[in-house]
Amino acid sequence: MKNEKVLIVDFGSQYTQLIARRVRENKVYSEIITYSKNLNLDLTTVKGIILSGGPSSVKDTFDKKFLNVLINSNIPMLCICYGMQAVAKFYQSSVKSKKIREYGKADLRILKESNIFRGCNNNFQVWMSHGDSVIDVNSHFDVIASSGNNNISAIKHKTKELYGLQFHPEVTHTKDKGKIIKNFLIKYL
Repeated sequence: MKNEKVLIVDFGSQYTQLIARRVRENKVYSEIITYSKNLNLDLTTVKGIILSGGPSSVKDTFDKKFLNVLINSNIPMLCICYGMQAVAKFYQSSVKSKKIREYGKADLRILKESNIFRGCNNNFQVWMSHGDSVIDVNSHFDVIASSGNNNISAIKHKTKELYGLQFHPEVTHTKDKGKIIKNFLIKYL
């Protein structure tokens, strides 16, 4: 993949460097950029975009113009934690703050077959770390996985190559053996 890359947009996640490491372990070049209001992004060599998690709430920090540039580029996207919440809000799905942050292990249940979960068990442990949650999606998305009391844990856009994960596939506490990130990279790069 000469001069092609995965762009990782860092929204302040403690795991951003780990996302880049997981991408490199799959022999794919990645570049991390810190989120800013700069809309002059050169996406000509970008073959995939990963949005990181972050400590902020989409209720406080949400930039529709920035997301519009990324989403309308039609470059495949993997949106993790805050990234999923931001994309859901962009499409006017419902995102709410939780009284108690969800932090720790959770049991994921795959609800709908999807390329992102290829080779994964139908149920496996994932790692959650968030204060906001997507509680309802509109007609743009399918809910493809849930956890706990039917909490929305993964979504797929119906017409774009865009996935949202409420959990963190980059950490070893998520027991997918690295398949989720690998599936994203293999399918779209």
